[in-house]
Amino acid sequence: GTSGMMEMLVQSRWLSDTEAEALLLPALPDQWRAQGHVEGIRLRGGYSLSMTWSEGKVVDLRVDRLSDAQGKLTVRTLDGQTWQF
Repeated sequence: GTSGMMEMLVQSRWLSDTEAEALLLPALPDQWRAQGHVEGIRLRGGYSLSMTWSEGKVVDLRVDRLSDAQGKLTVRTLDGQTWQF
């Protein structure tokens, strides 16, 4: 279903009571690898993510802190890019 497709694009989890982590494009299907875009994916910790990718790499990323945000968020990619929010 839809949640399974989202898990292919973003996996988020709590690391502690005040810190969450999101892994981008952990299981991107080959047919989506060339390019794609998603908007408004809710992440743990009260954040919203939008991103664009090309050739399997994130080329544009936007993370918004929502009104119910709790703690810090670390966003990572499989190729080693890391952002802190």
